[in-house]
Amino acid sequence: MSGGSYGYAHTQVRTLAEDIRLIGGCSCASPKLRQEFKDQLEVIAEALKAIEWNDSGDGDEDEVDLILACLPKVTPTVKALRGKITAFKKEIEYLKRCCIQLQYEMNRKS
Repeated sequence: MSGGSYGYAHTQVRTLAEDIRLIGGCSCASPKLRQEFKDQLEVIAEALKAIEWNDSGDGDEDEVDLILACLPKVTPTVKALRGKITAFKKEIEYLKRCCIQLQYEMNRKS
């Protein structure tokens, strides 16, 4: 099969990215945020094209890299920081409970 195994869906995504206005209607996102979204759609369209070509038998060597470009960048450092933040939040909750308990005991003694 040659091309189009998904009806050239990548072209529809690319067209959508081109058509989205930076200044929208009611209660819309900022132009900067919309531009970032449009840019992401372009990246997604490239990955979709590679997937479609590979699934059609035409081949695209860049599929893995193009898909990875669509995914959030979570490095080991970010994962470690998220873990520390979670631990800190738990510690804060524990300290809040300790303060409440201490306040209760002080009020009881007075």
